[in-house]
Amino acid sequence: AWIWLAIMVGAVLGNVLNPWLKFKGGKGVATSIGALMGVFPALAIPGMGIFVVWVVSLAIWRYISVASILASATLPILTLLTFAVAFKTNRIASIDPMWPFLIVTSVLSTLVIFKHKANIARLRAGSEPKVGKRVAA
Repeated sequence: AWIWLAIMVGAVLGNVLNPWLKFKGGKGVATSIGALMGVFPALAIPGMGIFVVWVVSLAIWRYISVASILASATLPILTLLTFAVAFKTNRIASIDPMWPFLIVTSVLSTLVIFKHKANIARLRAGSEPKVGKRVAA
């Protein structure tokens, strides 16, 4: 599991710290969701869950950054719940296989939230643009 999880984290780090863009890349949100759903079937359920959180948050507050931060913060929680349900329904014999997934999803969540520090500052200042509103030049 660790090797595949490392590959998944490598894809996200490649997006966030792109050497061809002077280590200034994306924020890793879409890459994280794609990696979660594509690399490990066990993480497809939390991946779909954070996508739902993202869509609902965007519909309510109309800030992409808020939706991304909330979805990222939800990821470790949904991972924990997925493994807890699998254990409770006897689909897995032990909760021990959860730890690598919980650690990696927590690291990815922290990285994505950290990459949104400029957005958080704009949200606090009230200058973060909403979806569908024109930004003054």
